[in-house]
Amino acid sequence: MSDTEIGTDSSNVLVAETSDHPTSALAVRAFRIYFIGTVLAMNALRLGSVAQGLLMWELTGSTLSLGGVAAATAIPMVLVNIFGGVLADRHEAKFLLGGSSLIGALLLVVLGILDITDTVQPWHVFSFSVISGFVAGADQPSRQAYFPSLVPASAIKSAVTINGSLIASASV
Repeated sequence: MSDTEIGTDSSNVLVAETSDHPTSALAVRAFRIYFIGTVLAMNALRLGSVAQGLLMWELTGSTLSLGGVAAATAIPMVLVNIFGGVLADRHEAKFLLGGSSLIGALLLVVLGILDITDTVQPWHVFSFSVISGFVAGADQPSRQAYFPSLVPASAIKSAVTINGSLIASASV
């Protein structure tokens, strides 16, 4: 894909934004929606990880279990991330993002219901952490593949900078 083809989806770009002058990616409505969705999704992912750790601590009181939950999330995430780019290239990134967000939300809701009903067990938290790792591993490359299609070529630098800062700030 050449530089002139990147971000030229006319359904997402206003006429004034297709000029050769640099444009802020946030001036594009589709990118603003993506930006807000990414902020919410990244923070939900981080809060879910914290909640899983706290729940495991509450259930076991074991630091080893906390490390196990962290590893159960990180290992699948790294493994899927390796091949996630291929997945994002072969399938529509928009649908991968929607699917990963839906699955991630359902996992947290089910885990919350198990906790509220006092039926949650440590293996539930561990299992949900593994699945969350797979979901997050597919989500990240899909986000990287999707956002360039939302902006005109003149706003690509802005979009890359904003997207990078989103990912970095969610880790804080």
